[in-house]
Amino acid sequence: SVPTGNFGDVFAGYIAKKMGLPIDKLIVATNENDILHRAITKGEYISPSTIEMKLSEDNNIEQVCIVGRGLTQPIALITLSLQAEKLNKIELKEYFEVSLNSFNKNLANYEKISQFVVLKTEWTVENNFLTPSMKIKRNTIESAYRKRFPEWESSSEKVIFVN
Repeated sequence: SVPTGNFGDVFAGYIAKKMGLPIDKLIVATNENDILHRAITKGEYISPSTIEMKLSEDNNIEQVCIVGRGLTQPIALITLSLQAEKLNKIELKEYFEVSLNSFNKNLANYEKISQFVVLKTEWTVENNFLTPSMKIKRNTIESAYRKRFPEWESSSEKVIFVN
């Protein structure tokens, strides 16, 4: 395969230098949500979709979006399944606290989820949180809740319910 994006640009520059072209330095411009930026600034890369796929196996979780930009640890934004909506908040809180602790045992320290934030709003194509192919729009979801991240991160609660 042929490298693309920032990696492809840097690799092409490297090859050009090896071929003898006069290249003094390589400069890469990237944005905050780019994989390269996260890998360089944090030293590790968290694959949100891998964690989301594992969490989505839980019968009480309908939708999940891992967010972490600007946070010390990632947070899982989740919506409840129909099955989970039948449980009361106390049962859900206890269940998700145990689930979170159990889930985190299989993750590297930098991947560990600090909290489950249970959202009332379902993500749909109509409210622009999903694409027509039913994939989450991470940037849209993050933008909708970003202002609350510091509040949630500073909370001692491991499971937070948002109306």
